[in-house]
Amino acid sequence: MKKFFPVLSRDKATSSVNLEASETQHPSESIKVVDYELLETDPGIRPPISSYHPDIQNEVRKAYLKIGRHKPPYNFVYPWSVQGNQRRRFCKNWFDLYDWIDYSESKDLAFCLPCFLFKNVSKYGGDHFVT
Repeated sequence: MKKFFPVLSRDKATSSVNLEASETQHPSESIKVVDYELLETDPGIRPPISSYHPDIQNEVRKAYLKIGRHKPPYNFVYPWSVQGNQRRRFCKNWFDLYDWIDYSESKDLAFCLPCFLFKNVSKYGGDHFVT
């Protein structure tokens, strides 16, 4: 993904992306704006792409690609969970191994960024890495 869309940090990202109306559109149609500051980066609480107006869904996707995946701060302590008699938790080095993985501090879950961006809205599939 980095090849096509360079990753921008929140402070380097422009505050908005203006989409100029094409010359063939009717002049009364409004200019669409995607504001980087209003996009939720935590994958556990961000709204699905399908909740945005269809005219700006592609621009929202591009904005999320430019922002990049969500990583907690370096000193974040990943909580332990118990499954059966084993203790488990998210491993930081998974960010180095998998460039598509997102982590939500609010839900303590790993998410798939491309799944969030490009999933087909239906009763099948989802954006969680594991359900």
